[in-house]
Amino acid sequence: MLGHIFPFYLKFKGGKGLASFLGMVLILNWKAGLLAVALILVITVVTDYISLGTLAASAASPAAIWLLTKDMAV
Repeated sequence: MLGHIFPFYLKFKGGKGLASFLGMVLILNWKAGLLAVALILVITVVTDYISLGTLAASAASPAAIWLLTKDMAV
């Protein structure tokens, strides 16, 4: 995932971390992935900062996956 966030061809200055994150969460648990998408959209619309929405969704995703599966070994 770090290769997507810090690609060498952009001199390690940003990339597509959001797409990598959403793909990973959608594969782990599609319901938690949809919650992450909704959280990103709401926070981005309210604050106009997509990075804030991404950070909030990445922080909330482990809890969402655990609540939806009741299994920490996902």
